[in-house]
Amino acid sequence: MNKRINILLACLLFVFSTLVNAGEIEEAAANVSFSEEKVKATVGSEFSLDIVMADFPTIEGGGVNLQFDSSVLEVTNVVINSDEWRFVNKTGDIDNSDGVVSDILFSSYQGVTGSASIATIQFKAIGKGHTKLKLKEAKSNPFASAGEKIEVSFDSTKVKVRNNRKNRSKNHHRPHHGK
Repeated sequence: MNKRINILLACLLFVFSTLVNAGEIEEAAANVSFSEEKVKATVGSEFSLDIVMADFPTIEGGGVNLQFDSSVLEVTNVVINSDEWRFVNKTGDIDNSDGVVSDILFSSYQGVTGSASIATIQFKAIGKGHTKLKLKEAKSNPFASAGEKIEVSFDSTKVKVRNNRKNRSKNHHRPHHGK
């Protein structure tokens, strides 16, 4: 009887330890995000953000789409990190009227593991307001390794654009010249 209980306990311990290890693997799932979680800018200013990957198994490539509020920002340029991604790359189709950059595609013969920069996106703040920069997988080129799709989570970035202080002070503090 004690032998059966010991075997049962050993089996439960094995199952429990396997579940704990599986949970640790899930926590370190492949992730794509921008290099900053929050950005503050002024109307008329420009800034750049890197799209970065973290906790990846070896990957030969993938693709992302970007969404943003076109009344607040416009995308002026996309540059793929060609030091990492040395095969067929596409900087994507920029549509500033709809607030979308579609099919930013990247690939490598060698495969890339762990964390790396995918691309740099250059933005111009064109209007006061708030927007989220949302990344999602490009259906035309999913993240993959050895022909197998890799599940990826995507994080967004918050951008707050305020009026330029020089313009604000000119508009609100006009000298009054009375007779």
